[in-house]
Amino acid sequence: MAIYSGRVWRSSQLLRSLYAVFFQLPLLPEAAISAMDYRMMREMFARLPLQNAAFGPEDIQRYVDCLSRPGALKAALDYYRENMRSDGMALAASVHTDASTLVIWGDRDPALGVFLLEGLPRYAPNARIRRIGKASHWVQNEAPAEVNQALLRFLKQ
Repeated sequence: MAIYSGRVWRSSQLLRSLYAVFFQLPLLPEAAISAMDYRMMREMFARLPLQNAAFGPEDIQRYVDCLSRPGALKAALDYYRENMRSDGMALAASVHTDASTLVIWGDRDPALGVFLLEGLPRYAPNARIRRIGKASHWVQNEAPAEVNQALLRFLKQ
């Protein structure tokens, strides 16, 4: 695992998280995402996963159906809006758990760099990390057998 200095880490993750910065704007993200029958979202699920079969047309339609319900898209974006607030980031940096925890990570995630795992023991000393090299942001859809296997092993312990 590469060690990143604070400045490099922040710069690299900031570039990866520009979509979340866009989500901070009022109304525009809702309009852009829902435009042309959620074309942006349909394209994202069809083109961005590493595994072509991660999301079929029916899966994508389910996401569109759910997010097109009144208030649902705004609520989904509000998750990002709240997490980007300075008090939310401070809270995240102060969280500590001794609970046994499993982190399943797609090594090729374009949004969340694997370097984010560095220092995890400081916040979750009993965390186990299962990295999956052939998966990205949608690790549960791209490598379901490996994710299920990791979950079953973790839950049996």
